[in-house]
Amino acid sequence: MKFISTILVFFAISAHAQSFTAGNHFISQVIYGDLDVQCHDPGHGMRTAFFQCQEQTLDPAEYSYFTGPKVQADQVHLKAVWQNGHQTGTKDVGYADGKSVDAINLWISTLFQRPLLDEGLNKVSYELSNSGKTVASGEFDVMVDEAGTLHCPRGFIDSFVSADCDNQYSVCDRYFRDHNYCK
Repeated sequence: MKFISTILVFFAISAHAQSFTAGNHFISQVIYGDLDVQCHDPGHGMRTAFFQCQEQTLDPAEYSYFTGPKVQADQVHLKAVWQNGHQTGTKDVGYADGKSVDAINLWISTLFQRPLLDEGLNKVSYELSNSGKTVASGEFDVMVDEAGTLHCPRGFIDSFVSADCDNQYSVCDRYFRDHNYCK
């Protein structure tokens, strides 16, 4: 009887589709545009800066929750391997009720964070553990297609924050939001 219940648990785990809540198919797109920023600087009057903004987006989401089997687990370890065999990223997050506790960074790359995915076919393996003991594992495919480049119209921002003329990252983010990410 124990053997049959083990088989049923295995099939229940295998039948559950492992994925991200945003899905397993994503579109990568480079967006860019020119931005003029006029800053009101109380100590120095008006300043103007010109930036060429560029960003690579991921649709439908750059962060997403992992969903997996509903087993008693407190941790999920994810590892993605790109189609050429190169490991693109790993993530360890809490796990409860069949999904990761936190959204997982799929795409954003900064000094302090690395993305899980890369363009092309990503083989994502997962290992669920409870108190350090592996309780389930598996693998699923995630596809990231490249959609080319979009150009936003020239932008102008009138800012009362003088630092906006010194730091393109915050004003470029605002520029892309204001232009609906060039769509």
